[in-house]
Parts: sequence; structure tokens; C-alpha cells
Amino acid sequence: SIKYAKSVYDGIEATRNLVTVPANILNPKKFVDEINKLKKTGLSIEILDEKKMKSLGMNALLGVGQGSTNSSYLAIMRWNGDKSSKEKPVAFVGKGVTFDTGGLNLKPTGSMEDMYGDKGGSCAVIGALSGTLELGSSKNILFACGFAENAIGSAVYKPGDIIKGMNGLSVEIGNTDAEGRLVLGDTMTYVQRNFKPK
Repeated sequence: SIKYAKSVYDGIEATRNLVTVPANILNPKKFVDEINKLKKTGLSIEILDEKKMKSLGMNALLGVGQGSTNSSYLAIMRWNGDKSSKEKPVAFVGKGVTFDTGGLNLKPTGSMEDMYGDKGGSCAVIGALSGTLELGSSKNILFACGFAENAIGSAVYKPGDIIKGMNGLSVEIGNTDAEGRLVLGDTMTYVQRNFKPK
């Protein structure tokens, strides 16, 4: 019971610590670099860069990050706690918008300063992963995070743009500050197609 409680606490602490790191220190690339360090734990890690995501039609996630000088990524981490099991894994999926200006629908002063916290979903996924690694769970669990920065730039997506997601559905952008569903849409489609999670 003590070991379980400690793993839960450590996962919560890992989440909280990641959420509070500002965007100039933890951008999508640096987040992925930190994830790659977990390979030594026995995790199976797959990182999709922009070229790979483009080839898969992940234009929704890519659209969110196209105005930023920081690249976007998709990170898949698999914990195989029971290699003999034929059961589909449980999946945790999180949004990792490392900073959200709102895009061209710019957030006003007073609403933007703490938008480094828009990566909280992915931080919670990493926190759950941290607890899983500490416990050494006997379950097969998949952890997935889509990372992007919703910034202002010459290539930024615009209200009125139509973007086709990985699932083949087209989305008209009504507000560039509604980016989270675009990141999650492509991330969840990738997870569902490739892993068919429980």
C-alpha cells in the first residue's frame, strides 16, 4: 500500500513539476528529448517528426504548430508489463501545447501569461507513466502525447482555413484558439488505428 501510494504521489509530483516549466525551457523538442531519456527503463518509444506526420495526413496537429519556429511531434510510449497477454493496451492520450498564444485569435493580456500550462494533459500522461514505471505494472499500457506550440508567425493557420485531419474529416477553423481538439484529434486517430486500445 505504501509503495502504491508513493508511486501515485510521485506521478502527481512529476505532472505538477512539468506543468510549471515555462515554454522557453520546455518546448516540443525539449519535451521529446526528455521522453527519449526514458528508453533506458525498457519503454518502447516512438517519436513522429513533422515529416512523418505529414506523410500520415496529420494536418490538424501540424496546423496548430505551423506558425511556430518550434517543430511539432507525436510521442508514443509503450509499457509492456505482460508480454504474454493478447489483451489490447489501455491508452492515455494527452495534449501538449507547450505555449498557446491563441494564434491569430490572440489571447489578451491577463489571459496569455500562464499558457505554458496548456501542456497539462501531456504532463498528466507523463505523470501516469512515471507512476507506472515506479510500480512496474503488470499491465500493457500505451501513453501518447501530441506536442505543438500555437504561436504567431508568417505561416500560422487562419480563421476560415479548412484542414483535413488524419481521420479524413475536414475541419473549418472558426477560432485559432480552439487548437487542443486538433492536436488531440490526430493523436487519438493515430493511437486508435495503430494500437486499437481497450
